[in-house]
Amino acid sequence: GQVTRVDTRYFMTLGSVRSFARTATGLILEVGDERCRVDVVRPDVLRLAISKGGVFDERPTYACVPQSASAPPFEVRDEAELLVLETAALRLRVRRDRFALAAHRVDGTVIFEDATDDRGEPRGYLWLNDEFVVTRRAAPHDSIYGLGEKTGRFDRRGRDFVLWNVDVLHSGVVRLNRLEGQVPPAPATSTRFDPYYVSIPFFQHCRERGTDAELSGFFVDNGYAARFEFSHGDALRYHFAGGQYVEYVFAGPKLTDILEAYTELTGRIPVPPLWALGLHQCRYHDYDARGVQRVAAEYRARGLPCDVLWLDIGYMDGYRVFTWNEERFPDP
Repeated sequence: GQVTRVDTRYFMTLGSVRSFARTATGLILEVGDERCRVDVVRPDVLRLAISKGGVFDERPTYACVPQSASAPPFEVRDEAELLVLETAALRLRVRRDRFALAAHRVDGTVIFEDATDDRGEPRGYLWLNDEFVVTRRAAPHDSIYGLGEKTGRFDRRGRDFVLWNVDVLHSGVVRLNRLEGQVPPAPATSTRFDPYYVSIPFFQHCRERGTDAELSGFFVDNGYAARFEFSHGDALRYHFAGGQYVEYVFAGPKLTDILEAYTELTGRIPVPPLWALGLHQCRYHDYDARGVQRVAAEYRARGLPCDVLWLDIGYMDGYRVFTWNEERFPDP
């Protein structure tokens, strides 16, 4: 399906930076009637937040582990037209007249740059009532990866996506839970169907540099319905229907660098048990106990390894629970 693009004609900019102050972890900017906060999480990770009604929502979202009250070393420079925050890995430049942001690695390569309109006016952060839109520059040949469980090819560039979970295998849920904007609506079995099961507002922007690829990572800590537009030729854009703008920016430039920092931020899973690495079977089917036992017996009879049987039967007759009978189905 094709997501209807967000109409930003009536969205507004924040204005200009009126004043700023250095904090223990970064910067606080007074921008128009709002405030922008920049926190240095790691030398290669920044947290950006913009207030609503001049107030920051400090309630935890539980998507990220609690942040330290201190920060790695950083410098702040006032360069008249620009404010510059610099760490050992990156530089964030803040345009004071008509607020705009741009971040680069210390070697000068781009992490992100706010977009501008045809007149050169910043369009990086726009707001309307409780909604906000972020627009960043992107070259036509750049690639985008991420956003959780989505259909289609791994490179998300050229498509627009909705972040609002839907169970595609149950028609009633698809009908009731789908957001408007699928024109025409894609069938639930299509590789173009969207939205799908899992929505994670975390993606990587990949730029080519000679024979190398440099990636930047972005995680928006916001659980409201969202639309990500990666089909623009010279920009990428994301719109959230509500909540506070909070975004973590990962300098990269390697995917392993981004994932290491992202999992430090959001938490890492423990080492899984050995059986979790074995063969799993999952089938959306209305099983009864005898049917499950028959499947298990066939695995053993054929000498096929199988550690887990998933019973995906939700929304039908309720969830049923079966226990593995080691006496009837011993390991080979």
